[in-house]
Amino acid sequence: MSDRCTVDFVTPPSVDEREGAERLARYAKALGHPARIAIMRMLLRLDACFAGAIADALPQAASTVSQHLRQLKDAGLIQGDIDGPRICYCVNRAALAELKGLVADLGAAPERAAACVTPTIPVVLDDAPGRTGRPS
Repeated sequence: MSDRCTVDFVTPPSVDEREGAERLARYAKALGHPARIAIMRMLLRLDACFAGAIADALPQAASTVSQHLRQLKDAGLIQGDIDGPRICYCVNRAALAELKGLVADLGAAPERAAACVTPTIPVVLDDAPGRTGRPS
C-alpha cells in the first residue's frame, strides 16, 4: 500500500469549519437549479424586482417561480419586502459575499493534500517482458 494516501495528517474540522460547511451546503442547495441561478442573476442586474416581473421573465409557472424564490429566501440569499399586494425581492449582498468567501476557502486546502495524486500506472503493451508504456 502506498503511503501517499495516509490519513495521519487529517485533523477533525473546527467548529467554525463545520458551521461554514453547513452554510456553504445551504447556499449550494439553494443555487442547485438553473432557474434559481437565473433569478439571482436577474436580481443582481436589476438590483430589485417584484415577484410578478420575475415570474414573467422565466419560462416557468408563477407558482414554480414562487417556490424558487422561497428557497433562495430561506437560504438567506435574497430578501423580500412587502410593497402593498406585491413583494419586491433583492439580493442579500452580505450573504452573497459570505458565499464567495466560503467557495474561495475550498481552494485553501493544506499543501499536503496536493500529494494525493493518481500515479501513472505502467501498462503492458504486448507479451514482451519489461515492455511497458502509456495507454493510447
